[in-house]
Amino acid sequence: MTEHAHFRLLRGRAIMALGTGALQLTACGAPSEFRCDETHTDGFVIRETSDPVCTSAVLHAAKDSAELIPTQEEIDRYYDRLRRVDEAAAALRYYLEPPLGRYDGIPGTTIHTRNPSVIAAWEGLEGEPAPPTGDPVFDEAVSMLEVTIEHWWRWESRDYVSFGISVGRLFNDEVLHQRLLPTSSWLPEPVFRLPDAYWRWIDADGTGTDDATAEIFIVYGWGDCFAGCAYYHQFLATVPPDGPARVADIGGDPLPPGWELNPSTPPAP
Repeated sequence: MTEHAHFRLLRGRAIMALGTGALQLTACGAPSEFRCDETHTDGFVIRETSDPVCTSAVLHAAKDSAELIPTQEEIDRYYDRLRRVDEAAAALRYYLEPPLGRYDGIPGTTIHTRNPSVIAAWEGLEGEPAPPTGDPVFDEAVSMLEVTIEHWWRWESRDYVSFGISVGRLFNDEVLHQRLLPTSSWLPEPVFRLPDAYWRWIDADGTGTDDATAEIFIVYGWGDCFAGCAYYHQFLATVPPDGPARVADIGGDPLPPGWELNPSTPPAP
């Protein structure tokens, strides 16, 4: 099974597990101090966490960070906002991740390369930690990611080799892609698909500030989601610096049987 297929399987199981409950959208009180540090140290989070909100926070922070690895401050800022969305709409917690981008599964991607040093060092390895390649630029680019080579393949009709990798640290895929290009290596083309959560800071840039308000467009999908989901319903979460999140119903396909919106859920402004 590929990393992408494994990721879709995990999400599909989560969707089926959620499908038996009602969608409750209720606000809670003011937040306490929380940190997204269940399975990480020094700002690094691995995918295998029991807190999907934490994983989503790291992915959003990494996507918006100017660095390869998001800082602890950036992670906590996203986690604080997403935790309050989860309090207001717990059934949406598995739909808070950003688009995959150049990941082809979480926590992994594929590195394509024409670099002879990389090919010589990595070809033939499967399920093993990635050894140094002797190319200092390439090795510096991947050294922080705790790379494991899951599989590899040499294309008969192409002049490069592909390595499917998993990582122990979630990262900014665009930053990694740009750092790999000078080594004749690159990541896959970006993947954009639904369901996803799309984030913007209303009054800040980059990874925001502690005083900024977050706005998160959430697409909830169901019905054969292994093939891309047959139905969609949209929500808009607005999360101020303090206080509860406001989750508004934007609309979409009628929710499936057994799912109900809280009568107080407002329409989008």
